[in-house]
Amino acid sequence: MKYIARRKNIVCTCKLIRQKTDKPYYTFLNPECVQKIAKVKLKQHDFDLNSSLLKYELNHVNYKFKLLNDYLGFGEVGGFSRLRPHMLRKFNASYLSQGSIESNLLGMDLVDMLHGRGKNKTRESYFMDNPEYLKLEYIRAMSNISLDYKYDYKIVNGKVKVLAIPL
Repeated sequence: MKYIARRKNIVCTCKLIRQKTDKPYYTFLNPECVQKIAKVKLKQHDFDLNSSLLKYELNHVNYKFKLLNDYLGFGEVGGFSRLRPHMLRKFNASYLSQGSIESNLLGMDLVDMLHGRGKNKTRESYFMDNPEYLKLEYIRAMSNISLDYKYDYKIVNGKVKVLAIPL
């Protein structure tokens, strides 16, 4: 865990089940996220790699977003706080697919795959998700959602090496 907390080039692969559809999907965590998670886990003296990442209930997360929304004075839109957890999914999807002109952008189909959104029945029958391909595409677009780094990559001996360049 200490090794992971020091590295700026680890992209974590996650195989999840989307609650809304009960379907499995792959998604990824960029190196900044992996580092921060490792540092949080190192502070927990009794952490278990197989336990839940965060020890919070969804209501607690929603409550914290509401507090932040109210503190920033964002108000409401359509009866909901303007700032809410769903906004993170929206930000992620928008910047992976529409980041900037000089960026590597993902198509909507790839963003849908990374967010666990369903495919139509024909597509689901004939095409299986390839996590290695998805990961490479995610790495190519990762700079669009990064706070501290611009990412590049090179392929060495058939393996993808991530390069983190500070902003």
